[in-house]
Amino acid sequence: MKKHLFTCFLASLCLYGSTLTAQSKGADSPPDKDLVYQSGFPGQESFRSSASLGEAAPVVVYVETKRIESVDSLLFQLWDPYLNENDLPLPEVAQLELSQGTMYDGSRATMRGQWESKPISGYGRLSLRFNKFTYLDRFLVEPGDSVRIRLDFVNARMLFSGPAAEKFRVQYELANAYENYRYDQNPTMFTGDSDYWGYSTEDSLSILNIKNQQSSIRRKMEFVSPGPVGLSHLENIFSMDISSHPGFDILDFYQGKVGEDFLEILRADLIGRLHFDQVFKFSTYYMEDSSHREFFQEKILGKNIPIPAAAKHSAYFPEYIYQKLAIESALSKEPFRHLLGHLPQEVHDQVYAIYIIKNYRLFKNSNRQFELALDQIQTPWVKEEINRLYSAQGIGQTISEIPLVDRQGNEISLNSLQGKTLLISFWLPGCQFSSNAYQSLIKPTEQYFTEDEDIEFVYISHDRLPERWNNNIESGNYSTEESLNLNAPGPPHPFMEYYNIRYFPTFMVVDKDGTVQNIGNIPDLSEELIHYLESINAESKPNQSK
Repeated sequence: MKKHLFTCFLASLCLYGSTLTAQSKGADSPPDKDLVYQSGFPGQESFRSSASLGEAAPVVVYVETKRIESVDSLLFQLWDPYLNENDLPLPEVAQLELSQGTMYDGSRATMRGQWESKPISGYGRLSLRFNKFTYLDRFLVEPGDSVRIRLDFVNARMLFSGPAAEKFRVQYELANAYENYRYDQNPTMFTGDSDYWGYSTEDSLSILNIKNQQSSIRRKMEFVSPGPVGLSHLENIFSMDISSHPGFDILDFYQGKVGEDFLEILRADLIGRLHFDQVFKFSTYYMEDSSHREFFQEKILGKNIPIPAAAKHSAYFPEYIYQKLAIESALSKEPFRHLLGHLPQEVHDQVYAIYIIKNYRLFKNSNRQFELALDQIQTPWVKEEINRLYSAQGIGQTISEIPLVDRQGNEISLNSLQGKTLLISFWLPGCQFSSNAYQSLIKPTEQYFTEDEDIEFVYISHDRLPERWNNNIESGNYSTEESLNLNAPGPPHPFMEYYNIRYFPTFMVVDKDGTVQNIGNIPDLSEELIHYLESINAESKPNQSK
């Protein structure tokens, strides 16, 4: 029997923002305040920023696009500091509207604009996106960095100039090297059948054709099945010499062109990313047997990967350590927190925080886990983030008074619904998982309680388009039209940010006193959910007389 090690619980959830772009106010500096040019041309300042770490200064990006008519704005995301891309802390988000360039500033036939961040005093991470397309993915930035970027869609290239150009250029080359390294390898597909031929005659013919082709330039799918085939595939993955990755040659090339500390963080990024890929593959192909356990002991636990000093600033190394320790915890049954003792304090704190942020809604006693983490975490910004999350997510807290909007446009606070046990379903338009959960779990449960006036079902969407929201309600795919339907229009919306509702569907249970009893960890079978709601409702009845 195959047993997956679920160290990331996003397989059946929709992530908000994966297809919808966030919008907020962006800085649009006039030409006479263009910091890209104030610091001189490339080469004049070598790899120095206009500020040093600890000295607060903004990051400034002047960007030109050449030329796709539909690209009239770009989305900037800045994490300061960075811990996790999809969770907390949330990034500063700005939608930069672009304007037509002119021949007088060398931007003819382009759309251009300038973005400026809030002042930062330490390392940050910057992403640049348009709809589903990502052009910069969590690029490392320092206070005072300024750069000019041209997104040349006509000739399919990205150009960098300005004082921080080399910092951006090395990361752009590293990103290309990482993707090319993956492109050199055949894609894989995990199947339950060692003799897999697809699900149709057409599939079988396609697979046969690919297996028979002899080509030095075309890739072919490798089908990986449980057992010896999967273990052999893991052996191949872990036998790869990570030190030969072309990214390290790129880092060596930029020695003396970019600051050494900056390069060491990028080196920690690359090492962490490559080891993460290996460990994640292991969790994907794992089977509960002695061979896989021995493989883990030898290839993962037995491999001593030094923790770079720059790991505390890396976007990838703490994620690698988390993934490795999460698997070790699952196999050894040892509490995750007991496996952190060997880590440097700042890395320890980040890894522990990642564990809490990813899993707090799955804990049987989340309050206890928050308290244990806060007792061990010492890094101020990490402790502040976990403490803020605990204040909002702690079981036993009163439901927030932040208002939501009903279908008539009236503001309603969930706190005003005291006296009833609430099951709250958060859903996202277009999310199949939200629809599936409603049809198979929430709808039959609600039908059971049709005559029970003590239990109310509330459906909350996160939709910036009221007409689409109403149409989705009427479709019956996500909620019951006759129930209380509310919207948290945005992005962003303070209620959704307060409760960190970013994955859909998410469920919340609130008792008659307005006290949160559960966030995201309800039973997944209707019969069990019915019993759970009945018990919450019964336990809160004595408080009705208060």
